[in-house]
Amino acid sequence: MNYEKRFREIREFLKTHDYLYQEEMLLRFDHPIPSPYKEWCDDLSKLSYSELMAIENNHQTSNLKNEEFINFIIKIKELIYVERLDIEEVKLDHFLTRKMNKKKQHEIQTLKSIIDKNKEINTFIDIGSGAGHLSLALVHNQNKKSYCVDLNSNFQKIGIDKIKRWCPENIDKINFVNLEIKPQAEFPFNYIKKNTMILGLHSCGALSTEIIKLKFPHLLNFGCCYHKLNDEYNISQVAKLEPLIFSNHALTLAAKSQPTISDETVAKKILVKKYRYALHLYLKENMNLDFTSIGNTHKDDYKLDFAQYALKYCKLISEEEIHKLNDFYEKNIKKIELIIKSGTLRALLSRLIELYIIFDRAVYLIENNVDIKVLEIFKKSLSPRNIGIISKSLLSD
Repeated sequence: MNYEKRFREIREFLKTHDYLYQEEMLLRFDHPIPSPYKEWCDDLSKLSYSELMAIENNHQTSNLKNEEFINFIIKIKELIYVERLDIEEVKLDHFLTRKMNKKKQHEIQTLKSIIDKNKEINTFIDIGSGAGHLSLALVHNQNKKSYCVDLNSNFQKIGIDKIKRWCPENIDKINFVNLEIKPQAEFPFNYIKKNTMILGLHSCGALSTEIIKLKFPHLLNFGCCYHKLNDEYNISQVAKLEPLIFSNHALTLAAKSQPTISDETVAKKILVKKYRYALHLYLKENMNLDFTSIGNTHKDDYKLDFAQYALKYCKLISEEEIHKLNDFYEKNIKKIELIIKSGTLRALLSRLIELYIIFDRAVYLIENNVDIKVLEIFKKSLSPRNIGIISKSLLSD
């Protein structure tokens, strides 16, 4: 794949549709939705939530009528294609997977399958390593060592305790380094680049950018938490010529891609959105208050009627208003459902925004003579942030 060409194509497409991703649809319903999005929302309003999820997850267009909308989805499907690396996962010794969920097991087994094939690499620098689960799997029964770099000393203590208890033979192979990798700061491991690989498995926010900028010849990087980025993207020369600047709403959208979920889970998520959106609309129309977050709620909150929910999560609403809260909900439910369904338009762009950031990083590395590939490595059903930048030196012919 020509990564610069694909990056330019994604940039042009996103530039055309910035109306959709720069703000939540809920914030736009005070104003008329422009064409063609108004017509596309009309098309979506006729669909069930299961049909909407089929569009979001699998880009199905069979239930749509609007040809322009169908072509929009077909183009997105074309632009988000990334070559998939199919590899047989190695099995890990049982103690390596202790207290590890299926997602983490899958990721580490897959990466170990790839990395073990390169016999030249003998040292790892694992940035944002947490308790060092990946590094431990890579050095166990191998003549290799790893520097596990993380700011959280509590995670590192968990890792040290795990090694001492279950595989003490590895204690001298892993060095836990309590350190924050800062922009423009001197990187303390530059002297060991030879036969060394730098790892960043779902490095949070700007940390992925810092790893990329180290330009290690052997690297593996998966980003995450894009909503924590400020100006740590548009790092390639190609991006800097015509940079897209994303709002926090857009970056949050890039971080929201999720595994395929069941109809039951979809129904629960829709009910959450109905109550939250209704509360925000009520505050806007009755108190002229802007969209605000209410934080985490409990699943049992959605067994309450809307009035009870609103009183619980908004102290600005008085007991005297309770008689009109449920009436407001019933009166506005169709509008609320339309807002929710129109969110599918935004959701369709989430992967493209993520890929804009990933391909920008890939092009930066190529500009700096680092030979890499962008690959879909993990199963999306288990690990939604499944696209990584990987050195070609780690891939077998």
